[in-house]
Amino acid sequence: VVTSSAMVWLVEQGGTYLILSCLKSGVGASSFQDLLKWLLAWAADGSQSKLLLCAVTSTALQILPIFNGILLAALLGAMWGTARGLFAASFGVTTSAVLCLLISRYLVLKWLGPRAEASMPPIMAAVATAISESPSKSFTFIALFRFTPLIPFVWSNYLFGLTPIPLLPYAAATFFASLLPLFVFVSGGVAGKAVVDG
Repeated sequence: VVTSSAMVWLVEQGGTYLILSCLKSGVGASSFQDLLKWLLAWAADGSQSKLLLCAVTSTALQILPIFNGILLAALLGAMWGTARGLFAASFGVTTSAVLCLLISRYLVLKWLGPRAEASMPPIMAAVATAISESPSKSFTFIALFRFTPLIPFVWSNYLFGLTPIPLLPYAAATFFASLLPLFVFVSGGVAGKAVVDG
């Protein structure tokens, strides 16, 4: 699990760098600092449609493990402030988690068939067994899982699709359990912007 987590982390950081480099080139910024200034100026008018675009983009960036979620939440905080940044980050985390679960459950699970259970990491097999034995505790399992870094967030979303967890408790637990960490990351972005602004 440690080697897999390290590999996922490296892919995520490389993806983050690549996406930000492409965006930097696309807007004509000469540095990442200039890119940040451009993004802040772009969001400065407070447009609801731009906020929604950021929330949807946040979802897309979190369906594949190619962008650092902490940096994304901090960036949303810097661009939109605490409340609106938390909305965009929470929307992205929750909708991407649900989409990953559905992709895993209805595409990957059908493709893997009986091999799915055999290829599941031991911790997820234990979670699947516990959920099967007590579906009413699925909310608690997901909430607790969101507070532990045992398996990276995106991958856990796909792995939960291999379990019998009901969709609504999964979505609700993801939403509520991710609010506190997202608040911290978004607030970090707000604080960082305040320091830069002087």
